Amino acid sequence: MWLVTFFRAGGFALQNVFRNFSLSLVTVLIMVVTVFSVNIVLVLQLLGVTALQSVQERIDVSLYLKQEVDEQAARGLQSYMRQLAQTESVDLLLRDRVLAQFQDRHAEEPSVMQSLKALGDNPFGSVLIVRATEPQFYQLLIDTINASPYAQLIEKQDFEDHRQVIGKISNVTDRLRHIGIGITLLFLLITMLIVFNTIWIKLYTHQEEIGIMKLVGAGNWFIRMPFFIEGLIYAVLAVAAALGLFFSFADTLQPYVNDFFDGTAINVVAYFSERLPLLFAVEFGGLAVLTLIATTVAMRRYLKV
Repeated sequence: MWLVTFFRAGGFALQNVFRNFSLSLVTVLIMVVTVFSVNIVLVLQLLGVTALQSVQERIDVSLYLKQEVDEQAARGLQSYMRQLAQTESVDLLLRDRVLAQFQDRHAEEPSVMQSLKALGDNPFGSVLIVRATEPQFYQLLIDTINASPYAQLIEKQDFEDHRQVIGKISNVTDRLRHIGIGITLLFLLITMLIVFNTIWIKLYTHQEEIGIMKLVGAGNWFIRMPFFIEGLIYAVLAVAAALGLFFSFADTLQPYVNDFFDGTAINVVAYFSERLPLLFAVEFGGLAVLTLIATTVAMRRYLKV
């Protein structure tokens, strides 16, 4: 019995969709824009996290030791750093190797090589390259070094530049996320208003039919059901269309993402393809709840059934 009732209500819902097709089309398009904007926010968030991880993976702290620090003292600091739980690796470049690397980098610059030769002695100190197990541990490592007896061996460290880069990327990512959330909430509000008005208009135009249905004994639930199903139809069509547009957009975007990240970035299409069932379910569920709320409010306020 319930199955027959459901199919009858579904038939009435389809009639409502096509009876005022232009209004239905506008409703679906607004929903498509809403879902598409949500997906754009997800892409921006994904790219922001990817950029941040890419920078963090390349981060290390270089500790430049004073010129007079000998090999034994440098290796003592290396051993001390390796014992810290937050340390992943510590590479030591002795003075002679630092000098050799500098000469290799500037071999084609006669003025630099001539100035180096004029000094007569190796002007460089040894360098320790420290990598932490997690990016958030770098500050802790730096604080630990500065509080240790080895702090007097260090002439300078270069983490500050990395900190600024990470901070800027984090700030941009947060701003994009906040802007995206704001835009999404705006479109959600517009969607609810559009659905509300769509259902209200259809209720208004069907008042005579609804009155007849009441006279012949139709229950309130049977009268409401076609409008609920109509909202679900809008949600299915909108999510399907929005995801189709989104994957086309992601496929077009991917070459630019590869260029920006030097080919090391995540594959946006593959990432969201793996999560397509969950993405569809969440977005359809969200739109379905939104349309059901708008439909319920419209019916309670404007129609006494």
